[in-house]
Amino acid sequence: MVRVYGLYYFEEMKSILLSLTYLIGISEVFLAFYFWRNSSKNEIRRVMAFLALVTGLWVITTAINSYSVSPLAEFRDKFTYTFGVLIVTALLNFTIVFPYPMFRLDRLHYIFLYLPAVIFTLVIFGSHDVVSRYISSPTLSGQWFGGPLYWMYNGYLLVLYVWAMAVLYSKFKKTDGIHHRNLILVFWSIFLGGAPGIVVDVIVPLVTNQAKYPLIGVMSSVVWLGLTTYIILKK
Repeated sequence: MVRVYGLYYFEEMKSILLSLTYLIGISEVFLAFYFWRNSSKNEIRRVMAFLALVTGLWVITTAINSYSVSPLAEFRDKFTYTFGVLIVTALLNFTIVFPYPMFRLDRLHYIFLYLPAVIFTLVIFGSHDVVSRYISSPTLSGQWFGGPLYWMYNGYLLVLYVWAMAVLYSKFKKTDGIHHRNLILVFWSIFLGGAPGIVVDVIVPLVTNQAKYPLIGVMSSVVWLGLTTYIILKK
């Protein structure tokens, strides 16, 4: 009886967790379209639209693969890692232009900024060098086993995340008034909202060459994306 109740409780909690994850992902995708439609050639909003889009797709793909028994789970997981490297790239892009551009990002700058993400995507879909195997089950949300380039992938994500935080921090003394307050809020929202995912999905795999608990990082994304969105819309 206790075992049956425990199983029922687990299934209920799993259903609630997945439903919340889907809700977060879908909201982020809708948010991306809103920013794009109302960008008015504003670079900050355009970058935010792309950041919200890839984050939302990362969340949705992760939710689809969590507790999955589908034979397609391992292939779909390649999209999870592709969206992952695009997120940190777009995050760095956002910190460069918010609340003012550090320098003019022309086409060549964008090519250099996003080229590593393209290369990682080709490696992810063309081989098992980044993630060698992904497993999940009705009782396992997901577990990744790294390939020979797993450390490079996670190291790159960590460098870009730290770089983005450093860029924001470097702007503290160069801003005042409302820009300074917004910058501080964005800094802490990215740090607090991104840290759980960075620890679970990047730092731990760097040490163990494995990753578990995929829903922790995706759930925390709502913190920094929500607060950053509020700040931009308030401007």
